Amino acid sequence: ELLAENDDLKSQIREMQSLIEKAEQYKHENEKLKELLDIRESNTNMTIESALIIAWNDTSWSSVFTINKGTKSGISLNDCVMTDEGFVGIVTKAEHNFSEVSTLIDSKTSLGSVISRTGVIAVARGDFTLMKESKLRLSNIALGSDVKIGDKVLTSGASGLIPPDLIIGTVDYVKTEKNGMSDYALITPSVDFNELSYVYVV
Repeated sequence: ELLAENDDLKSQIREMQSLIEKAEQYKHENEKLKELLDIRESNTNMTIESALIIAWNDTSWSSVFTINKGTKSGISLNDCVMTDEGFVGIVTKAEHNFSEVSTLIDSKTSLGSVISRTGVIAVARGDFTLMKESKLRLSNIALGSDVKIGDKVLTSGASGLIPPDLIIGTVDYVKTEKNGMSDYALITPSVDFNELSYVYVV
């Protein structure tokens, strides 16, 4: 009888653990849906599609991931990809049922940027020497511009492909280029790529 009771208790514990796991899953999904709703409410002029990351294709020369949405869902080349934390990357390949996204730290990524505190214009660029550190470079800063450690870097929207005012990251340090003609900075992205599972495509 004790053995039977023990087995019954173990079975109940397994069922409760399963319920807890499902509850956590629903909670996570609910949080993501709330994020999407908040983003849509604050960007009513944009069409936003949620997507799940299904694979990472990182190499020494690139930082790319695959999402489970493609042209069937309205995704197209050069679409902006973001989360509630900020800018993530750009769609660089769009197939019927999936797409590939080059992240903002990818060595081929380059986008117009602005320092939110001062309005200083620059260009945020991926750099393969910085990819392993999950960082990127802010180039073409006019010499002596007011750029400081901790400044927020936003998308400028200059290209027309990426919406303005999306957070890219924060400035780690500022230095003068070797040629002495301009300054540059190192940026830590606002998005933690190790934690990414869902993204939103504009």
